[in-house]
Amino acid sequence: MKKMGIALGLLFAISGLIIMYESIDYSPVKSDFEQKKEKIISRKQNHRDAVFSDDELMKYPEALRNYFRVCGFIDKSKMTYSIAKYKNVDFILNTKQKPLKIDYERVNDGVTPNVLAFIDTKFYGIPFQGVDSYDGKDGSMKGVLGKSITLFDESGEDFYTGSLVTYLSECLLVPTAALQDFIAWKKIDNHVLEATLKYNGYEVKGNFYFNDKGELEKFTTNDRVAIDSSGKKTQAAWSAIFSNYVSENKMRHPKHLKAIWHYETGDSVYFDGEMTTLEYGYN
Repeated sequence: MKKMGIALGLLFAISGLIIMYESIDYSPVKSDFEQKKEKIISRKQNHRDAVFSDDELMKYPEALRNYFRVCGFIDKSKMTYSIAKYKNVDFILNTKQKPLKIDYERVNDGVTPNVLAFIDTKFYGIPFQGVDSYDGKDGSMKGVLGKSITLFDESGEDFYTGSLVTYLSECLLVPTAALQDFIAWKKIDNHVLEATLKYNGYEVKGNFYFNDKGELEKFTTNDRVAIDSSGKKTQAAWSAIFSNYVSENKMRHPKHLKAIWHYETGDSVYFDGEMTTLEYGYN
């Protein structure tokens, strides 16, 4: 009985320490994300006085030029980064699992294809946080449970190309990126454009689909590899769906984003959320 009492006491003490630790606001994962975000948004890009112009867009396909007009970017200053935030997103970490509710923040560099994302949620009441980052050839996807237990930490070529494809799919959300030299545009028809991104020895491509209003509706690619939390890799088609356009600061953007893996066994909608804010930065 005495030994059992000691064991129970230790168990309660450890549980108490865990609860106390989880109640502390500080998070190493969040801190890492904030440091990397500051690195992106503090870069001096010398674009503060540059604006989007019709003359600059003349060399691009009509569907792309029309998108810039419809969304009100002409004569607006060129942003150097964007920060998009989402709340209560339906998110699937691994196929066949029930969706989690997550908060999500994504930072896109408008001048170079650097990307950064932060996931914040809970597993059975225990905090889970994740950071995806790509900066040049340095990138990783890391997930941490309880602020201290690393569940996965993936990197490598498949992750890098996946980051570049995702950046390409969202380049029209930070439209300065769409006009950079590392992205080339090709007309497929009046409503579809093919874009190719080449950077640091990697090359990825995908198709952008525009509706009759000139709004971007969909992006598709075959250049992403699905990587789950165990490191398992699956080659599959991938698409992003953009909808619910809103006007903010006299510029329009899609507010709803859905991301889908198209497996041979069927489609998996692994991200389905409403953007709460989209902030542009100018350096």
